[in-house]
Amino acid sequence: MSFALIGPGKLGRVLFQAAAGPRLVIGRSPEGLEPFRDRAELGISTRLADAARCQVAVAAVPAGACAQVFADLCPQLPAGHILLNFATGWDIPQELVEQSPRLHLLNVKLVGSAIGISHGLKGLAVVARTSSGVLEQIGRCLPGLELTVGDPLAVRDINTRATRAALAAAVALEKELAAQNVPAPVIRAAAGCLMPGVMIAYQNGELGAFAQKIVDELR
Repeated sequence: MSFALIGPGKLGRVLFQAAAGPRLVIGRSPEGLEPFRDRAELGISTRLADAARCQVAVAAVPAGACAQVFADLCPQLPAGHILLNFATGWDIPQELVEQSPRLHLLNVKLVGSAIGISHGLKGLAVVARTSSGVLEQIGRCLPGLELTVGDPLAVRDINTRATRAALAAAVALEKELAAQNVPAPVIRAAAGCLMPGVMIAYQNGELGAFAQKIVDELR
């Protein structure tokens, strides 16, 4: 499956790493495309219309640019093309979906941190309900992400809650240790290395006996 990435920013870099097959990267700035020049099998381009060369295209552009990108691109795509919107702050209007019945326009939202994924964590992509055939094609293009069918619109709230919970825990720990006059480098290591490591072990079911006992007490 050929894959066009529109938007070589932070999210775009994550999606590029998660993608497989021949990849094309499209962006407005030639400078922003340079890191992909030797890695994108289908090359780089500043022409939005070049996305039509691929079977699947992913838009990872700022929310404020999404409406224009979709309005410009949809008329240029061939029938059966899959166009995914990964922007957290923008959703494909139903009116546009109805105007483009020959295309598969889908909202897909990422539950996961771009930084976390870049450090080896596997994010989850929540895809709007679609046919099994289209879902299979998306999975073949993005094997580096787990996929699930659900309500992408709920992801914004989930991400907000998870972000707040993580930051609240880190800030609380920093305050607690600072009140005990723990040196700043030790605090940074506890919040920036120990806490993320514990969370990774928790998610992977790899906690040691000491940490598992704490989990059991919390539950």
